[in-house]
Amino acid sequence: QAEDGIRDSVASRGLGDVYKRQVYELIEDKKFDAAYKELENIEAPGKQDDLYNLLGFTARKSGNLSIAAKHYEKALDINARHVGALQYQGELFITLGEFDSAKQNLAKIEKICWLFACEEEKLLKTALERAIDG
Repeated sequence: QAEDGIRDSVASRGLGDVYKRQVYELIEDKKFDAAYKELENIEAPGKQDDLYNLLGFTARKSGNLSIAAKHYEKALDINARHVGALQYQGELFITLGEFDSAKQNLAKIEKICWLFACEEEKLLKTALERAIDG
């Protein structure tokens, strides 16, 4: 897993063959604005939650927090159990200083991943601890 939370495996986010390698490379290179623009042109039938999640991620990393929030909401409207969107939305809440909302997302992830801890759970928990401890 990359430092910024993007998985090394393109298929891990479920976009599979509709996901363009170019977008992934832009994200790896931290060219989030360019990646966002590319993602806007991708059609992902059956994978809209994953697409909105990545749109939210790239918007957030580009500093477009309100746009990111809307994309995470869309992803979670489609799939309320999307642990990636819950994690990234939680990170957005941390950025906005909304720690209680981030904790709520962490609790949702913990319920979804009750048997085995998800990587998203660990990442959000760590981000929250760092933010609170300062």
